[in-house]
Amino acid sequence: MTSAPDKDASNKVCELTPREREIAVLIAQGFTMKETAEALKISRFTIRAHITRMHTKLRTSNCAMLAAWCVRAGLADHPEWYDAAGRFVGEGEAA
Repeated sequence: MTSAPDKDASNKVCELTPREREIAVLIAQGFTMKETAEALKISRFTIRAHITRMHTKLRTSNCAMLAAWCVRAGLADHPEWYDAAGRFVGEGEAA
């Protein structure tokens, strides 16, 4: 059983755009920037821009820290725990 996300980290999920959350989940799952760009059909430069903005918002400085934040927030294993606005809604409650 997976525990609920860290409250401080989950509160910051709302600060991310839906696309940033999508990219963060892929990075947390081990995708490279190139693989993320290919999966989302956007350029690596766009991925880099999103990651740079996420680092600013989350106060991380590299993708390893970003991935760790995703795990603490519950995004890595359970992106469904968040609604479209990034609010934590709990297990199985997101629409």
